[in-house]
Amino acid sequence: MIKLMDVSSLIQLAESLLNVEGAQTAYDTLRPAAEKITDSITILYNLSCYACEIGKIDEARKWLAKTFAEAKNSEYDGFYQRLAADDLQLKPLWGEISDRAK
Repeated sequence: MIKLMDVSSLIQLAESLLNVEGAQTAYDTLRPAAEKITDSITILYNLSCYACEIGKIDEARKWLAKTFAEAKNSEYDGFYQRLAADDLQLKPLWGEISDRAK
């Protein structure tokens, strides 16, 4: 499936599945892409959101840490920290995120 889709289409598919079938399906759809598409910060960020929603908090932390690390040396430096600090999907991690967003 990954070979047939570009990154933005895959992200949109996962978001659609989130709305229709839930976070687990969205996570399962996007997870294999993280290993094959290594230059998409959005995939990492979305995986952190989905993992948090399905109760995989430690895994969500891992994805979020990767998101922040990848964004650090790019035009998105600070963007994902600010986004995460207000993202309801990541509410269980807000206490940890708010320190990084400042």
